[in-house]
Amino acid sequence: ATTSMRYHLLLAWYYYEQGSYSRYLMAIDDANTYALKYHTPLAHSLTLTSWKSLQLANPSQLAQLQAQSNATLQGWMALRDLIDPSDNPKVTQSPSTMLNQLQTWQQSYPNHPGGKLFKTDLEKYQSQLRPNHKFGLMLPLTGKHQRASKLVQKALFSTYLSLRPPEQMLSIYDSGQSQADTLYARATEKDGVQSMIGPLTKLEIDTLLSKTSTTVPTLILNSANTHSPLVTQYSLAPSQETGQLVSNMITSGYRHPLVLADESSMSQLIATDFIDQFKQSGGIIAESAPLSDNLNQAVAAALGTENSKARHQFAQSLSLEPIRMVAEKRRDIDSVFIASDFTQTRQAIPLLKYHYSGNLPLFSTSTINKTANPHKNQDLANAIFFDMPLSRALPQSPKQVSLPKKIMDQLRAADPSGYYEAFRFYGLGFDAYMINQTGYLWDVLDGYLIMGVNGTLSKDAQGRIHRELNRMVFRNGIASVDTRYDSIRESWRKLTQDAIA
Repeated sequence: ATTSMRYHLLLAWYYYEQGSYSRYLMAIDDANTYALKYHTPLAHSLTLTSWKSLQLANPSQLAQLQAQSNATLQGWMALRDLIDPSDNPKVTQSPSTMLNQLQTWQQSYPNHPGGKLFKTDLEKYQSQLRPNHKFGLMLPLTGKHQRASKLVQKALFSTYLSLRPPEQMLSIYDSGQSQADTLYARATEKDGVQSMIGPLTKLEIDTLLSKTSTTVPTLILNSANTHSPLVTQYSLAPSQETGQLVSNMITSGYRHPLVLADESSMSQLIATDFIDQFKQSGGIIAESAPLSDNLNQAVAAALGTENSKARHQFAQSLSLEPIRMVAEKRRDIDSVFIASDFTQTRQAIPLLKYHYSGNLPLFSTSTINKTANPHKNQDLANAIFFDMPLSRALPQSPKQVSLPKKIMDQLRAADPSGYYEAFRFYGLGFDAYMINQTGYLWDVLDGYLIMGVNGTLSKDAQGRIHRELNRMVFRNGIASVDTRYDSIRESWRKLTQDAIA
C-alpha cells in the first residue's frame, strides 16, 4: 500500500510536469485514497496541494478540467469558481450569500476530498458573522508618511468603487493629526465603524495596541510584536521574503552561502533574519562578512581572493622568475546572499564577478528592484530575488489575477511616470481592501488564497499575512519572472521529499 501511494505521488508530479492537469489532479486523488488509510498527515497535505493547484491554475489548465466528466474534478472546479471574485461577485459583496453557496456545495459533494478543507460549521459561523457595512481607513495623510499613505488610499478607493457592496460606507481617519488610539475609539464608539484598515507605521500601531483594546476586525498595515484575535498583520518588510528564499535555496541544494551585508539597520535586520531561518532549515552559513566603504577590499576578503594574492606574493618573493597567477576564491561556499540596498548591490555584484565568484548564484531581496531603467539595472545581471512583477500576463496566470490587473492598469494609466515607484503602495491599498472584504474565508476554508498585487496571500494562526512571491531575476536590465521556478513544483519537491524519505 505504501509503495502504491508513493507510485501515485510520483505519477501526479510526472503528469504536472507533462502539462496534463486533469490527470495530475486525479493521480493526487488516487494517492490520497491510500494516504487516508496509511498516512493521515500526508492525506491532508495532498488535499491542500490539490486546492492550491486549483486556485493557481491558469486558464488553459482550467479548460482541461472543464472538459472532464470526473465527479471529483467537477467538485473541485465548482469550489474554485465559488471563491473567485472574478466569477462570483458575492465573495466580496455578500459574505452571507457566499456562505449559503458553500453550504450548497457541501450538500452537492458530500464525500468530496475538498470537504476536508472546511474548518467550521458554516451555519453556526454565519450566525456569528459580523456585518461590515461601514469600515474605516486610518492613515497618516499628513506628515512625513503622507505620500505613501495617499498612494495606499488612492488604490484602495479605486478597488472600493469597483467592488463595494451598494450599502457599504468608508470613513477616513488621519493619524497624522491625532493619536491612533483616539481615532480608533472615535471610529468604533461614535461612528459605528465595523472594521478598520490601518494604522500604517509601527509607532502608530504600537500606540494603538498598547493603549486600547481592539473591538472590531482590524487590519494593521505593518507588523507588531503582539497579536490579538481581532488583529491581522500585513507587512511589506523585505524580511518577509527571506522565508521563501531560504526554502528555495535549501530545496535547490544551496546549503553553504556567504552572507554579505552593509552596516545599515535594515540590511543587518535582513541578514540576521536570513541567517536565523537558514540555520533553522538545516543549512550552514559559511561566513557573514561586512560590506565596508571600501567595497573592493571587502568583497576580495569575503571571497578569499585576497589570501590567494598574498600566497602569490609570497611565492614570487622566493623566485627570480615571474610567476603567473590566477586568483582562486574560497571553496567552502556554494552561493552568495547580499543584504544591502540598491546602490550597494549594484556595485557589489560586478566586484563579486571580478573576484572570481564564477557561477555562484547571487541572491538578494526586493530592495534591489527599485527602478525600471534597464541601464541602471545592468550591473544586477543574474541577481535572484523574490518579488511580484509589475504586471502579470493573463494567459499564463491564475484567472483571479484579472481583478488586481484591472485595478492596477487603471492606476498605471492615471500615473504612468510614477507607477513603478508607487507600485508596492498601490498594491497595499488593493490587497488591504480584498483582505477586509474576503478575509472571512480564511476562517472557513483551510488553504484559501487571496490573489493580491504584492503576493498570493494567506494567513497563519497568529493573524500574520504571508505573501507568496515569484522568483525573479535581472536579465538585460529588466526584472523578469524566473520561469525555472514554479510554486506548485516547489510544493511537490517538499512533499515527495517528506513522503519518500
